[in-house]
Amino acid sequence: YLSLVILTLYALITAYWLAQCHRLGALQAAISTHTAALGDNRDSQRERAYLALQQKILGLPEDQTHIGRRPSTSLADHLQNPHALGYFVSDLLLKLGLMGTVIGFILMLGPIAEIKQFEPALMQQLLTAMSGGMAVALYTTLTGLVTSTLIKSQYHLADHAVVQIINTLEWLESTAGSQDASPQP
Repeated sequence: YLSLVILTLYALITAYWLAQCHRLGALQAAISTHTAALGDNRDSQRERAYLALQQKILGLPEDQTHIGRRPSTSLADHLQNPHALGYFVSDLLLKLGLMGTVIGFILMLGPIAEIKQFEPALMQQLLTAMSGGMAVALYTTLTGLVTSTLIKSQYHLADHAVVQIINTLEWLESTAGSQDASPQP
């Protein structure tokens, strides 16, 4: 049953990861939409576009957004915080798999303590019971290792998307900042 628990947790955290990917995709689309307005030479349009972008990413009301705030600090934290749950569950799945290994070995070695005499028929039953415990140990270990690795790779991809978003925002902010310093005709 421990393998079923591991697989259920894997399915739930993968669904959460898909929701996070959808959110990151929407943010990338919003960045693309607002990039044209940020490139405009009029300060008021650049400011409105950047404020709208901050509101989209942070989900803040208009009075709490500020021009010039570095995206690499607050936005990166805001975008990467939901990924901490994925990394936690990845470690949890690995530990559940190892716990299944210990349980399997206990189940495997338990019948040995009950041996009173060595008869061939009894030894055959003992080996059958031991193989069941070994199967529990190996299946839970395999399930925990595979699901943990898959989740870590999924969240690594999501982190890569966050880095791309932050780099794009920093570039847009530096571009907007250099245009603010340029003389207006």
